[in-house]
Amino acid sequence: MDEFIQSQTDVLIVGAGPAGCMAAPTLARYGEENKRAATQAGHASAFQPRTQEILQTLSLRIEEDELGYRLTETSFWSIDEYENLSRNSVGCEVIHSTPYQYLFNSDQGITGGVFGGGLISRVFRVGPLLGVVSDSDED
Repeated sequence: MDEFIQSQTDVLIVGAGPAGCMAAPTLARYGEENKRAATQAGHASAFQPRTQEILQTLSLRIEEDELGYRLTETSFWSIDEYENLSRNSVGCEVIHSTPYQYLFNSDQGITGGVFGGGLISRVFRVGPLLGVVSDSDED
């Protein structure tokens, strides 16, 4: 049996979704060491309609939408006993009322680039906090 490598971690961010992409540079800004694990292969990201609404409020959805793909339906396929491929059913991805009647799909690299660009455009720079200076005379 392989032995586990023991280490201590204060914060572990798993994933490159909106929360992970915003949490990592924010922690780095306050001095937390940022060590990224290598990604073996890009992973797909499918954003649900509610997530797209949140991305819209952050002015990130339009750029993501231009670089990715819209997924409006899913097909299920099977192979019969004669090895013929046939489609069993087709279903809509989004069945409730929303402005975005599709799942948005892109790869991890596109999503990370858009989120990183959004942070930089808002002057959130990744770097350590060097100190705090108060210009008021009050304690």
